[in-house]
Amino acid sequence: PDFPPDTARRLSGLAAVAMHAGDARWKSIATTPGETIGRGNKLRATRVHFQQPTTLMLQLRTGMGVGVKADVLAYLLASWDRSRPWASTATIVGATGYTASAVRRAADDLAAARFIDKPVTGEAELTGQRLYAAEPERWVRALGMGNIEPGWRSWRERFVLVCAVRETNRRLAQHPFSDYALGVELRALLEKHRASFTRDRVVTPQQLEDADDWPAAFAQATDLLAGWIRHNA
Repeated sequence: PDFPPDTARRLSGLAAVAMHAGDARWKSIATTPGETIGRGNKLRATRVHFQQPTTLMLQLRTGMGVGVKADVLAYLLASWDRSRPWASTATIVGATGYTASAVRRAADDLAAARFIDKPVTGEAELTGQRLYAAEPERWVRALGMGNIEPGWRSWRERFVLVCAVRETNRRLAQHPFSDYALGVELRALLEKHRASFTRDRVVTPQQLEDADDWPAAFAQATDLLAGWIRHNA
C-alpha cells in the first residue's frame, strides 16, 4: 500500500511472466490487469555464491523460504549494535514492511527456536515493547561467512520514493504546470518521504526544514541520496 497504484499494475505484469515460466507462487500478485513485461533474451539467472555479507538475505531466504522469518533474522543480524542490541517490533516493521502482527509472530517463533534472543529482564517492560536481537558472531560459522558487517540499508523506503517520483513525473508530463505547482509537488515528495532522505544521516532534517526553494532543495537532497546509494549499494 505504500507504493503508487502504477507499481501494482507493473508488478502484476511481472507476475504474469513468472507464472508463464511455471512459478505458481506469483499467482496471488497477478490480480489486476497489467501490461505484460517481456524480455528480449533467454539468459537464465545465475546462482549466487553465498560467501559475502551482501548476500545474507538471499542466503536466509534460500534456506528458510521467502517470507517474514528470513527477513526478520536478516534485519536483526545486519542491524546488530553491541551498545544497543535490541530492536523493537515497530523498528522491524518499519525496516521490512511487514505488519506488526506478522513480525511479532515470526520473531516469537524465532526466539522460541533460539534463533534470536528476547530480553530475560525487565528491559522490555520498561519500553512497553517486544524486543529482539541476533548476535552475528553466533551465525558467522553456520552461514559460512567470514563476518557479517553491521549496517542495515533501508532500501524499501527508497524504492517507494523512486516509484513516487516516477508517478509524479508521469502526472506532471500529462498537463502544463507552473513553477509554483512544481514546487508544491516537490515539497510534498520531500515531506512525505522524509525518512528516505534523513535515515542514515544522508540529509539532516534541518536542511529540509529550512528550505524555501523546493526544486533546489529536492535536487540537493536527491543528489546526496544518489551519492549515498553509490557508496552503499
